[in-house]
Amino acid sequence: MKKLLLFLVLALMCCGAALAESAATPTPAPTPVPDMLAQPDATRRPITTATPRPADAPLPEDAFIGNAVEIARRVDMLAKSGVYFTYCNITGASQTMWDSAVRGDHTTPVRIFSLDGEALRMALTGGDLEGSPWFDLNRPELRRDMVVTLPDVMYVGMDNDVVRLCRMLARYKVFACDIPNDCGLLILQYEDAVPMVLPWYSDRGAVNIAAFPMPVEALEACSSAAEVSAWFAGLGMPEVTFEEVTW
Repeated sequence: MKKLLLFLVLALMCCGAALAESAATPTPAPTPVPDMLAQPDATRRPITTATPRPADAPLPEDAFIGNAVEIARRVDMLAKSGVYFTYCNITGASQTMWDSAVRGDHTTPVRIFSLDGEALRMALTGGDLEGSPWFDLNRPELRRDMVVTLPDVMYVGMDNDVVRLCRMLARYKVFACDIPNDCGLLILQYEDAVPMVLPWYSDRGAVNIAAFPMPVEALEACSSAAEVSAWFAGLGMPEVTFEEVTW
């Protein structure tokens, strides 16, 4: 009798496990989104805008550059979203101002210019680092502070409404990347679009990067690293040497 009871218990346990496995929750399907929004006056208008997702087009194979290109695409995605303009436009910017601040297609840059943290540190200190703890790039907070304010410097002199809009559209991300602890600045230029400025810093295998639209005609007109370096110095910044990135 004991053997029979034991057999029945084991059989029930096996059946229960099989039923649990067969009833496993499937991968959730995307939540349907209505394509029209009812208005108080009984009219209806589109609620969504067809925009390319950041990873729809191929990305560079290099992990660092690929993530930089992808985060700039997120700015473009928001800029082309009618929903985002309608419900998240806390700046009160007009559609014309909105369009001009992030004009063009930011799917793939035609040129990328880079400034690394060591070059920036040398420029800020004149190369005299003896006994100075303020520019020790081994400290993550200093790597961050050295680059995160650079977009604000570039916005000096621009219309305040445009600056608020650009800051609102800026995107941020953190991603894993096998890169030494460092910091720097990337400038992405496009065929016919507003450039993107990307300050970044890394810490223990993670990179924090941000993308800011920079609607500056003088920067858009630059076609070489030397011209970008001259434009940067013209902002009152230390003289540095940008390098063009190949990917």
